[in-house]
Amino acid sequence: MRCPFSRSRTFMTLPFFITAPLGTEDLVAREAEQYGAAEVKVTRAGVRVEAETAFIYRFCLNSRVASRLLFRLGEYDVNSADSLHAAAKQIDWQQHMHADATIAVHFDGTNDWMRNTQFGAQTVKDAVVDYMRDAGLPRPNVDKTHPDLRIHAYLHRDRISLAIDLSGPLHMRGYRDKAGKAPMRETLAAAMLMRGNWQASDDQPLVDPMCGSGTILIEAAMMAANVGPGLLRDFFPFQRWPLANQNEWKSVRDEAEIKAKEGRATTGKRFFGLDLDRSVLGLAKDNAHAAGVGHLINFAYGDIADLTNKYGAQGTVISNPPYGERLGTLAEVLALHYQFGTQLKAHFGDWRALIYNIDGSLLNQLRMRADKRHTLYNGQLKGTLASYQISSSEPKPIAEDFINRVKKNMKRLNKWIKQSDTDCYRVYDRDLPEYNLAIDFYGDWVIVQEFAAPKTIDEKKAQNRLNDALVALADLPQVDSRQIALKTRMRQRGAQQYERQQQANVWFKVNEGQCRFWINPLDYLDTGLFLDHRTVRMELGAMAEGQRVLNLFCYTGTATCHAAKGGATSSVSVDMSRTYLDWAARNFELNGMDPKQHQLIKADCMKWLVSTSDRFDLIFIDPPSFSNSKKMEGHFDVQRDHVELLAYARELLTPGGVIVFSNNLRGFKLDSEKLAKYDLSIQDVTEASLPEDFKRNQRIHHCFLLECER
Repeated sequence: MRCPFSRSRTFMTLPFFITAPLGTEDLVAREAEQYGAAEVKVTRAGVRVEAETAFIYRFCLNSRVASRLLFRLGEYDVNSADSLHAAAKQIDWQQHMHADATIAVHFDGTNDWMRNTQFGAQTVKDAVVDYMRDAGLPRPNVDKTHPDLRIHAYLHRDRISLAIDLSGPLHMRGYRDKAGKAPMRETLAAAMLMRGNWQASDDQPLVDPMCGSGTILIEAAMMAANVGPGLLRDFFPFQRWPLANQNEWKSVRDEAEIKAKEGRATTGKRFFGLDLDRSVLGLAKDNAHAAGVGHLINFAYGDIADLTNKYGAQGTVISNPPYGERLGTLAEVLALHYQFGTQLKAHFGDWRALIYNIDGSLLNQLRMRADKRHTLYNGQLKGTLASYQISSSEPKPIAEDFINRVKKNMKRLNKWIKQSDTDCYRVYDRDLPEYNLAIDFYGDWVIVQEFAAPKTIDEKKAQNRLNDALVALADLPQVDSRQIALKTRMRQRGAQQYERQQQANVWFKVNEGQCRFWINPLDYLDTGLFLDHRTVRMELGAMAEGQRVLNLFCYTGTATCHAAKGGATSSVSVDMSRTYLDWAARNFELNGMDPKQHQLIKADCMKWLVSTSDRFDLIFIDPPSFSNSKKMEGHFDVQRDHVELLAYARELLTPGGVIVFSNNLRGFKLDSEKLAKYDLSIQDVTEASLPEDFKRNQRIHHCFLLECER
């Protein structure tokens, strides 16, 4: 197949392909028709059109939603790298580049014989070079950053489409040198307005109460003022294309400049942006001025909690509320959306709202019924735009049974909390089957542990209940939504329990008896302090005076700290996790412990027990229920291996010494019969070891005292 554009062919229209974000193809088609395209055909992620050359200039200047404008060179059947080379070489490349032009090739798509896009790009580039050489013309150089000619090659099965990029990325308007976290693409902001049927020509106010760097409002003001987004750009690739008509381009641009000047002068100041981040507001103002619409937008500091209607009886609230990495914890995000919906219903009755979020489930927390929902993409991220007609209403209680139970438990524990020597305690432990959670306070932080729902429970329903519970917790007066951490409990395999879940690196100190400990609420599955073993640790401290203490599977060393405070003469703490041993070292330092007196050893506890010749008066063993870490030989199962573990520990006990053995396997059974031959008196102290805040859960752990009888 020949290129549709050649020197020997005279025609009125040219073939183009306009790439478009998924979900906006019809909007782009409407724009193409508006700026002179004919034979418009919508495809997935794009629009095919036929148009005259003037269309290029009008579309590049004025399109608000499209991604790129490509000139279609041709489509060819290919079945090998050689046939790809031959197809690309058929094109009359000298029509499309000057003698000293640079080129770059963007290749997309693979199949059975083309498995590497870089090789595909190289093949097309070689074809262009060979064509120019055979024509007796200079060899074009490659410039991947700023080429004179950027070639797009798209391989689908055994068919290659070749095109020239005439526009570059149209979402890069030129007004946004800086932006906040996870900025919205300019084309998405425009698509929100167009898909939401916002009317640029009316005089009603448009309010974005979480405006960030101002992209949505800037795009809206440019639409209202008839400012073509391409006017801000210094350059389009078509300006280096030999077939472009520079006089025609100048005429189209001059016409657009005149319209924009008139629009900027006549459009009213009806755009309002609020944000909590003053530095981001500064960026928004700078961006708006760079776009030439700074005089049309009022940016001000504002908290969503204080949002009221100062703007008029009717209008539109539009926003892309923060989510994920743009904010903090899930609870903070959920609480923000719930509060946003509450303020809208309280103050913006008879207004419309257009709300976009990558996580469409967060929109449920607005507690408003959407008239329509549309799918729109922010780059590769799929999101939902919801349209609402706001009705005034009072907020309804959320997760009422759950939060009432939490309040009831806190009231019951209040006296004990005041008298206890700790600021860490549990207030809810799967009390209601609908809310399969554990809620712990660690100082000012709230740790929510979600236990995986049974397969019989609908996943979406379970997620909604969790979200409701987090919002309800955030509404408690003593809770800050920014300090609620969610952890999902499931069986951990290998070293998963030691791995970081994220990199927030938040640390704070808590109190427990005479000790202080470092807590990390976000980065790991566990916080560094198991609250159900609080009484066990305190008893260890009471037993430790003058004793040589061994702490096996020591985790962050909290039990050793209590032993040291209780007067232990020395201690050895063993664990195979460097992460937790480093954490233990921090706890030792915090509690003023001499590292020469209190050793930390990185080792497999079972192997270390066999190898050491040390003797101890008091041994604390709190192993995992199961572990198959790569650092171990085989795997550890506390039910299967506890007799062997205790037998090895027994060999290290001095006469009259004591082993404190605990674990959290719910169905654990101590094999007293097999342990009898080791001359150990055994006492089950599980009930006595349960702290007040864990007495509702008698199976949270098991604890035994094993005393050496000789």
